[in-house]
Amino acid sequence: MGEILKNRQETKRFVWEPPVDDVVKINFDASFNQHSRRSCSLVIARNKEGLDICVEGDALIVIRKLNSAKEDRSCISSMIQEIKGRTPNFRRMCFRFVQREANKAAHGMAMEGWRYDNPQYWMEEVPRAVEGLVNCDRSGRDDGG
Repeated sequence: MGEILKNRQETKRFVWEPPVDDVVKINFDASFNQHSRRSCSLVIARNKEGLDICVEGDALIVIRKLNSAKEDRSCISSMIQEIKGRTPNFRRMCFRFVQREANKAAHGMAMEGWRYDNPQYWMEEVPRAVEGLVNCDRSGRDDGG
């Protein structure tokens, strides 16, 4: 009887998971500075070429709008319509919410974008800080480098 039961709270670990088969996974992130009225957004497409596309992001509202059959009337409706209009170009396209911890590379690039006054486009090479996050994703580590 004299046992003391301790509540153990399991910690869930969120990490980026590579796509399977011929799926191309696209992670995105965006931020908006209300004071300066500037935004920064980015997408990362990774792995094999394919006609199946999985778009992941940590912006739950955006993911819900992309998955909704209802017409969007928000301030980002033109972006939502543009993305939805491109889905017939692919065999399959899904939009999936992931926790910020599983979207570190995309988030890191969005934050890195704030360091520049002009739009930046990184194709093959990314800033060193973001490269460390991508390498952690590939190796399954979550220590940021």
